[in-house]
Amino acid sequence: MWGWIRKTFYVLVFLSLAAPLIAFRYSYSLYEIPDPAQIAAGQNQTITLYYADGKTELARISPKSGDRSSIRFQDIPVHVQNAVLSAEDNTYWENSGFDITGIARAVWNNLTGDSGGGSTITQQYVKKATGNEQLSLERKWKELVLAKKLADTYSKKELFTH
Repeated sequence: MWGWIRKTFYVLVFLSLAAPLIAFRYSYSLYEIPDPAQIAAGQNQTITLYYADGKTELARISPKSGDRSSIRFQDIPVHVQNAVLSAEDNTYWENSGFDITGIARAVWNNLTGDSGGGSTITQQYVKKATGNEQLSLERKWKELVLAKKLADTYSKKELFTH
């Protein structure tokens, strides 16, 4: 009897580990990452108008949603990078698009009635890029898979500026 229970336990442990990995791998091949260039083009960018000399700024036209413009990573001051990462994702340089510890903490917080997310900057980017902000496990799963795929496709410096 105990042998049967032990074998059943081993099978259940194996399946509890293997099933999410298989589902992740399948989802990874299924989902397409959003193209950062298309996302940037779809966002309202600030327009800068110059005088005929091409150097002197005449005016800036900002969209209603706010003043946005693309910048290069090397143009972001280090103290600003550190401030963003300490507030949003202190494991950014080490994580692979998602942070298991952060996700576990968020699940625990939700179960105990607390608040606080477990999303990395890459996951937040996916959420904004896809425009899907519904509260669902399906969205979080897709966000996790796409964050990993983005981290595999782009460097951390590239992701930081997208």
